[in-house]
Order: sequence, then structure tokens, then C-alpha cells
Amino acid sequence: MSSTGVPGRPPAAVPLYGTSYAVFYDKRRFREAGITAPPRDWAEFLAVARKLTDPAHDRFGLTVPGASYTENAHFAFLFGVQHGAHFVDQQGHTRFTSPAAVAAVQRYVELMSCQHVVRPDDAEVSSVPEAAGDFTSGRAAMLIAQNSALPPILDSDMPAEDVGVFPLPLPNPLPPGGNPVRTHVGGSNVAVLRDSPRRAEAMELVRFLTSRRTQVDLNRAYGSLPVVKDAYDDPAFSTGNAAVFGRLLAQESAPVPMIPDESRFETTVGAGVRDLFARAAMGQRVDREQVREALSDAEQQMRGAGGS
Repeated sequence: MSSTGVPGRPPAAVPLYGTSYAVFYDKRRFREAGITAPPRDWAEFLAVARKLTDPAHDRFGLTVPGASYTENAHFAFLFGVQHGAHFVDQQGHTRFTSPAAVAAVQRYVELMSCQHVVRPDDAEVSSVPEAAGDFTSGRAAMLIAQNSALPPILDSDMPAEDVGVFPLPLPNPLPPGGNPVRTHVGGSNVAVLRDSPRRAEAMELVRFLTSRRTQVDLNRAYGSLPVVKDAYDDPAFSTGNAAVFGRLLAQESAPVPMIPDESRFETTVGAGVRDLFARAAMGQRVDREQVREALSDAEQQMRGAGGS
């Protein structure tokens, strides 16, 4: 419900489908490398990614859709929460260049620019399905993605028993002011217009769509997550990889900024991160100052579009 309206006001909608982020990993690659368990914190995550990276054979520890402004904005927000950053404060003012925001984005881009666990070509990957193709083909051992990536991954030639999922590791310790959030509150909502000519029937449809049985059927078909608790009694969501995503959505998530220009936030920040990946792919320096400049440009674009 945290994603259905402005905080402190009655909700404008109700959740319909849920999504959350986690890390897909290739169990076979982990076994071959002698890695017996998923990493527990960010330092271990980087160590595992480095161990699984072999540029000479075009195999990397991680793949990211570096040209996707939507995914980039999601990770900027998510890492930002972990660093204590508020890209948009409670008054609706943009704070893209705060030290915490800069550190969060730098940490993400450094996966390519500094840690070298992401292939430079990923700066041109514009979608999660494209990144998932690198994962299922064995070119990348891990993929950070929402649960909606699970059906196409399982439909690939990759054996289902080799597909594992673990929560996105957190820095240990968290940066000052940081929060232990591993995913944003993702999904879709449904609303009934106040002046709907068939308001009673529309409300009945919403009740039907959010009933336990319908939630189980729809979300099993679409690869999304139920938004009602009792649906998680079904084995499709109480066990396996889906259960990991469901737990993260319920217990370790935070909503993106509830502002009218949220889509503009995604395009400006996401494009800024995309450009930083492009710099890294060309071997150019991407340090704290370059990240701050990119976020400053994004903030100016946001304000020029009517943001504060």
C-alpha cells in the first residue's frame, strides 16, 4: 500500500501485481568456482563476482542493462536508500548531488569502471531480457533483476535446477543514515474513477482481481507476485525462488518517491547513469566528480521540467 498514493492521504489505488528485485545466480558456475553459498554482504558479493570473471573467455561475474534508464534509476534509488540518500526530500525538493546520492551511483557504476566484473559491452544493453540472455548463455554468472525475469529465464536452454536466487547483499556496515532495503516496491496498481458510470461493478471487479484465488492464478501466469497475504499459502509462492522475491517485497522494500514527476526522475537520473556506463565502457575516468556532474545535469533537467 506504500506505493498507492501520497503518504498521509487516502490511497488512490490498490496493488494488483507485485514485483521485487533479487540476484539470479548460476548454481553450476558457483559450483565450478568452489563457491558453496551465496554472498552475505556487498564485500563478499564483489569477491564472488571477481572470482567468476574471466575476460579472456568472455565470462563475467555480473551482467547489467547499462543502457536502460529505467533499471538505472531503480538501482540509483535502491543503492541510494542503502546510503541514506533522498533523491527527492519530503518537501518534494530534488537532492541528486548529495554526498550519499553520489556515493550510491558511484558504487553501481564501479561494477564496470573499477571492479571490472561487468563487461564493457553491457553499456549498450538496453533491456532486462537482453541481460538475461547473457545470464542464461553462461556469459554472466549473476543478474540483478525483478522476478518478472524468471519465466523467460526458465524458458531458456538453461537447466532450471541451475537457476538460483538470493537477496541483493547490503554493505556491512551500512553507510551512515543508510537503510537495509534490498528492493523497491514494484508492480502495478488498479483504481476506479470517481465518476465511473458503473462504479459498483468496477469495485466488484477489483474485489475479484484481488481475491486469493484470482491472485494465485494471475500471478502464476504472468510471473509476478501476489499482493494479498493469503495467496502466499499456495506452493507456487511459498516455496522456491518465488518465495524469496515475495519475502523481499513484504519485508525489505521501500517505495520510490511519490511525486507527480516520478517518470521524469527515472528518465533524468537513469540517463545520467547510462552516460556514466558509456564513459566506463570507453575506458574513460569515472570518479566521484564525474558522477556528481552527471547527477547535477540530471537535477537541472528535472528542475527545468517543473521539479523543485
